[in-house]
Amino acid sequence: MQKPAPHHPEEDRNRSDAHHGGITGWCCRLHSDERGATATEYIVLLVLVASFIIAIVALFGEQLERLYAAAVDTLHRDVGNRY
Repeated sequence: MQKPAPHHPEEDRNRSDAHHGGITGWCCRLHSDERGATATEYIVLLVLVASFIIAIVALFGEQLERLYAAAVDTLHRDVGNRY
């Protein structure tokens, strides 16, 4: 009597891919692949951080520019133009 062949999950996936051809198979593979989910989460996080930075600069940009210019003027006055 022969031993049954060991079960490999990839065989099920390959069988499933052959069964679901075309766009349906592509969607099934895409849905079962979780590697892209992590990348998508990082991209969403990056977009949120970038949006936050843009909003802060848009809201406080002129005030920060005046504050920076005042600090530079104070340094020039106190330290002089040695550099």
